[in-house]
Amino acid sequence: MKYGLFGPMKRSTECRFEQRELTGGRIALAIDHEPMPGVTAAMFRWWFEHIDGDSNFTNQGFTGPKTPVYRLWHPHDHILVRWVKVNRDQEGRVAVGSILHVEEALGGKHPSKTRVWVTRFDNAAFNFSLGNGAASFGEVRHLYSDSAEGLRLRTEMDFGVRWPLIGAWVNRLLRSKAFTPELIAAWVTHNVEECGETERFLPQLYAHASKQ
Repeated sequence: MKYGLFGPMKRSTECRFEQRELTGGRIALAIDHEPMPGVTAAMFRWWFEHIDGDSNFTNQGFTGPKTPVYRLWHPHDHILVRWVKVNRDQEGRVAVGSILHVEEALGGKHPSKTRVWVTRFDNAAFNFSLGNGAASFGEVRHLYSDSAEGLRLRTEMDFGVRWPLIGAWVNRLLRSKAFTPELIAAWVTHNVEECGETERFLPQLYAHASKQ
C-alpha cells in the first residue's frame, strides 16, 4: 500500500475506468472517480487557479514549513507546476488560453515536462490541450459537479494527433514507444491517488485562504 502525506492513498481499483479506440489510431481514456466528501466545484476551480502556490498545511493543521501545494496533491509523482501565461476573464478568473507548465513522474517511472493550453475553465470543467494547435497530441478534461456525497469528477484524456495522411502512422508509433499500456496504468493509478488526497486537504486550504 502506498502512503501519501495524509495516510494510505487510494488504489486504482477504486474508480471506474474505460478505454476506447478512436479514428486515426487515437485513444480515449476516462476515469469516473468516487465522490470527494467535503469538496465542492467552487473549491476545485479555485484549486486549479492556485495550484502553483505554497502552504504550511500538514495533517496537523497549518503548522508546517512552506511547501508547494502541488506536492500535497501527490507527494511522490508531482515535481513542479507553474502558470507560464495567465489570461483573465471579465471576473478576473483564469481563462481560456492560459498556459500551465507541468513536471511529474507517474509512478516514479514515467517523467514528463509538458506545457498545456487551457481550452475551458469554469465551474464545471478544467480542460487543456497537450501542445498547441497543430502540435497538439491530445486533450485532458476534468469534468466536475456537486452532489450530496461530495464532488463528482470524471477525468478524460484523448491521446493522439489528428494529422492527415501520416497521423495514423504517428499514433501507432507513439503508442508503441511512449503511450504504452504500462503508462496508461500508471496514469490511472496517479489520477485515483491524487483525487483521493484532494478531500484530505482542499477544504481546509480553501477555508484558510478565504479568511486571508
